[in-house]
Amino acid sequence: MLTLAFDTSTSYGSVVLFENHQILFEKSWLREKSHSEMLTDAIDLALKSCSHKPQDIKRLCVGIGPGSFTGIRVSVNVARSLAFALDLEVLCVDSFDILALGVYPSKTNEKFLLGMIDAFNNELFISRFEKINGEWKRLSKSHSKTLLDLGMEIKSPHLCVGEAYNHYEAYFSPELKKFLVRDPELSQYLHVKNLVQKSDFLDTFAQPLAWNQVQALYIKASAAEEKLNEFKTR
Repeated sequence: MLTLAFDTSTSYGSVVLFENHQILFEKSWLREKSHSEMLTDAIDLALKSCSHKPQDIKRLCVGIGPGSFTGIRVSVNVARSLAFALDLEVLCVDSFDILALGVYPSKTNEKFLLGMIDAFNNELFISRFEKINGEWKRLSKSHSKTLLDLGMEIKSPHLCVGEAYNHYEAYFSPELKKFLVRDPELSQYLHVKNLVQKSDFLDTFAQPLAWNQVQALYIKASAAEEKLNEFKTR
């Protein structure tokens, strides 16, 4: 089944075209231009480089966040447009599931995994996982934390993945940092090629949705909405 997967929920964007768990094309980038411009070009290149047409795609998969308000909107809008035009269902995947799939439980001695994504303004989106029977199982839904609140939640060693660590490392307290375990061999960026590595994940955990059911996973309001709310409460 030819599957097109993409995500632009963070500063790092990625596109993968795969079939029967074999990657045919992959591309990733750090946001230098608009994700919208990069994503559409990458999808076009993916199809042309593999001699496929849009009508050959049998399944769409999109990262729906949490992450950047604008970045998530780009992916979701492209997924909705393609699904409508090609009469396809969409598999929607949480950013932290994509991150966790890039960490093989058998290759770490840590019992807990912590995903960290920049929520801006000294806040983080996080989700915790526990290794159970050789698999990562969610302990918490995706939620936002201030740096201070994160230190109050994390009280045991966690293998930490996600680009937000580098962004906020200088602001973590010494007490918190001793519980954040880093593996330099792990990529800290969210890449949809992780979805291909665990063959049954999409079939088991991602619910197929019609184009008009695809929604962004926004945990907090955008900066513009927060300013508007502040203005209304004055």
